[in-house]
Amino acid sequence: MPLPFGLHRLIRGLNALGTLWIVALMLLINTDVLGRNLLGAPVRGVTELVSLSIVGIVFLQLADTLHSGRFTRADVLLERLKRSRPAGAALLQAVFHGVGALLMAVILWAAWAPLV
Repeated sequence: MPLPFGLHRLIRGLNALGTLWIVALMLLINTDVLGRNLLGAPVRGVTELVSLSIVGIVFLQLADTLHSGRFTRADVLLERLKRSRPAGAALLQAVFHGVGALLMAVILWAAWAPLV
């Protein structure tokens, strides 16, 4: 199902932001390693920042992954349902997306306090 143009651009932009965030983390980690080995002074808080960033990067890139169909899952049952009962397949997929949204909300709620 095609998305409205503005929403599609937003999803792609968030995906690009997640990619830039990964590049920034790589630079930060390399700076920390070089600081530890060459100067004996690591960058403070890198471990915590990286662990919290993983959650943020997943949130930023998940929508584009789902929309483009690159999300890893077993589709054997769903593909069979699409051929025999399209309405049942759509309902099952709606339940899948609802559970995914609920799981994302729980992860955000659990990660919010350490992030702040």
